[in-house]
Amino acid sequence: MACRARPETVESLFIAYRLTGDNKYREYGWHIFQAIEKYCKIESGGYASVLNVDEIPVKHEDRMETFYMVSVVQASLDIQILTEDM
Repeated sequence: MACRARPETVESLFIAYRLTGDNKYREYGWHIFQAIEKYCKIESGGYASVLNVDEIPVKHEDRMETFYMVSVVQASLDIQILTEDM
C-alpha cells in the first residue's frame, strides 16, 4: 500500500474540527503531518510518496506530487493555526 500524501484526509479533519470543536481531529491532523515529515521528506529537499507503508525503512517514489506543498502543507497548518481561536 502506497502513501501518496494526498490532502483530502487532512482537509476532512480540518472540517470535522471546525464543525464539532473536538480537539481529537486537530491531533489526528498533527500526527499525519508529523508522519509525512518523518517518512516522506527527502534529505536533498522536497517530499516524495512512499511506495509501501508497511516497509521500514521506507522506499520513496522518485517524484513529488505537484499539489503537495500547497494542499497538504496548507491543510496541515490550517488545522493547527486557524483553529486556535475557536
